[in-house]
Amino acid sequence: EMTSSLVGSEMCIRDSYYAKLMNQIELMNGFRLSAGLAYHHRTPVKKNKDTGLDLKDHNEFTPVIGLTYTPRQYYWMDGYRKEYLHSHYPTFRIELARSIPDLLGCTGNYWRMEAGMNQTVRLGLSERLSYNLSGGLFFNQHNMYFADFSYFAKRYFPEPWGDRFGGIFHNLGGDWCNASDKYIQGHLMYESPFILLRFLKPNPKAHKYLVSERFYLSQLWTPVLPNYSELGYGIGSDLFHICLLYTSPSPRDSTSS
Repeated sequence: EMTSSLVGSEMCIRDSYYAKLMNQIELMNGFRLSAGLAYHHRTPVKKNKDTGLDLKDHNEFTPVIGLTYTPRQYYWMDGYRKEYLHSHYPTFRIELARSIPDLLGCTGNYWRMEAGMNQTVRLGLSERLSYNLSGGLFFNQHNMYFADFSYFAKRYFPEPWGDRFGGIFHNLGGDWCNASDKYIQGHLMYESPFILLRFLKPNPKAHKYLVSERFYLSQLWTPVLPNYSELGYGIGSDLFHICLLYTSPSPRDSTSS
């Protein structure tokens, strides 16, 4: 029997409830295994205005397994607790999820796989370059599903960046994150103290408040949004961060085209 697949949209959802239980262990230095279970319940609006269909409740039960590896990971011991420091090599990660149908009333039936790498490279005493590359896809879909990616989400930030502006698309609505069954994204951040502000000759007292300037560049490809970019400039300190972002093209322009 042939069944068609349909990527669901969060715009037709009235209520959404999500629970996730994860555990992570270290197999060897820098090599971590994570495993867990996720359950997602969605209650749609009574009738989808776009399709004219009456949608039923949608439940997904998804076991998840992931691997993260950083070669030659430096660390130190705080008592019995091991804390990672840095590495001269990138961190590689992969995650595989399988939505199991007919369990606890679940209807989701698909596989999801994502992979990525990220690294922060110190270029000097106060300069650093960070990048994050990842991609993912859904496959073996057998009914309607919601493309909830793990690495491509508004809530996902690369671990070592220590920054809440880089690593995600700020001007991209959350609906675009689950509008397609595959994606490729790249993020770049360059940080250095007083890149442009040194030409403005700010008040010397400002130096103790402004720690660094940052340039951001993010690029995204999906089948429904094949060329989306964000370019940003920010300043910040331990107390605050300010960032200006330029988007090309506007997601609304892509919708109308």
